[in-house]
Amino acid sequence: MKKNLCVSYIFFAFTVICSVFSLAFPYEVAYYCSNALKMCGTSLIPSLFTFMVLSKILSHLSAQGTFNSSLSRFLARLLNLPDCLIPICLLGLIGGAPSGAFAIGGLYKKGLCTKSQAEKACVLANNCSAAFILGVISAVLGSKTIAVYILITNIISTVTVYFIFFRRSGTHQIEKQSTAKKEKLSHIITESITSSAESIIKLCGFVIFFYTFSCIISQRTTILLLEIGVSGELTDLIKSVICSLLELTSGVLSIGNISVQNAMLLCSMCVSFTGLSIIFQVKSVLDNHTLSAAPFIQSRFLCAVLSPVLIQISHYLSSASTTVSTLTETKKASGITGKDLLVLISVTIIAFIGAYILNHLDKKHKK
Repeated sequence: MKKNLCVSYIFFAFTVICSVFSLAFPYEVAYYCSNALKMCGTSLIPSLFTFMVLSKILSHLSAQGTFNSSLSRFLARLLNLPDCLIPICLLGLIGGAPSGAFAIGGLYKKGLCTKSQAEKACVLANNCSAAFILGVISAVLGSKTIAVYILITNIISTVTVYFIFFRRSGTHQIEKQSTAKKEKLSHIITESITSSAESIIKLCGFVIFFYTFSCIISQRTTILLLEIGVSGELTDLIKSVICSLLELTSGVLSIGNISVQNAMLLCSMCVSFTGLSIIFQVKSVLDNHTLSAAPFIQSRFLCAVLSPVLIQISHYLSSASTTVSTLTETKKASGITGKDLLVLISVTIIAFIGAYILNHLDKKHKK
């Protein structure tokens, strides 16, 4: 009760702030709204609409058992999910939210999965769009290689969080893995395109609202920080964090003035958290199907912490490999040192301990 009351106060305060800004800065609200409309046409719709249509088509075909195979059954056992959800989860890892939520909601409505299975599948099926990462982020950072690193890290963090926190939850199975009534492919494609077009118009409303106020709040915060003497780089970093929490695109676009290393970490956090705009989009879709968005929201916070850590580790390993390559000739001349043996033995011991712990936990779970 106290938790719900605290959340209500937070959103009430946010509503008051937005109302004050709308009355005090009407021209800025109009300006950022027009920018948001342009962004929907140039970024959101191109990167999301295609995946949304494909997700809906996959949902219909999965419901008919089209993709039933030994591979899908293996992945179903691995992920602890019904076969029909596997294609949606695989596409959702690169397809962009809330496409996966729409598809999963349709399968749940047809009775092909349980409530808990649908809710935890949304953890995998609503990742940030690969088209957005490779297009927008690579343009902002000026490197497609970095964008690919961020994309891979985002997928790895999502899968890792799912296996650690959500895979074993909600193991209830529906009594009969039935399939839906067969539909003509032409009808499936027509219905998927039509419903996707209607859905994306609603999603643009979320983007326009959160983008507008993320820009205004971050802009006013920047002015205030500069007036009290905060450095320019720290101000840009704070501005980017504020934008990222509210709306993903505005957060990424504001990262250009930050150093490359900080920009990489912040971008990885942005695409993993996805921002309140996308979180509310997914929640809106799941609410229509009486599904809880709690697992999805929890996973976004966890991924937002894990992704920058993975980026930092990969950057460290990359730097370490460069250093090792420069010392290769010296190592060959001097032979293997005692320090090398100590490191090798330590890594081996840690690996055996980790394997033993995982095996013990798995046996305990089976019992």
